[in-house]
Amino acid sequence: MENVIFKLVGMGCSCEGSIVEKRVKKLRGVKDFSLNAFTNQLKVSFDPDAVTMADIQKTVEKAGVRVVLMGDSVAAAREPQTFGGGSCCG
Repeated sequence: MENVIFKLVGMGCSCEGSIVEKRVKKLRGVKDFSLNAFTNQLKVSFDPDAVTMADIQKTVEKAGVRVVLMGDSVAAAREPQTFGGGSCCG
């Protein structure tokens, strides 16, 4: 079992968080996860024999949210922060 924490970049509203949760939950090999919309962190416990970190990242990015592995502070600092303006909630 592996545990990773991703920083979610550009999540504009709670609806996007719900979409991310639904998609990550469906991934085979994901055992547990939690998404904190306040800190924009996604914690995932997964079986690396069934799913990779790249699979998780692709799944989140397909929901329209950029992800950066925590600890990669240089990449996170380069990402533009956007808030609101999304149309997912209506």
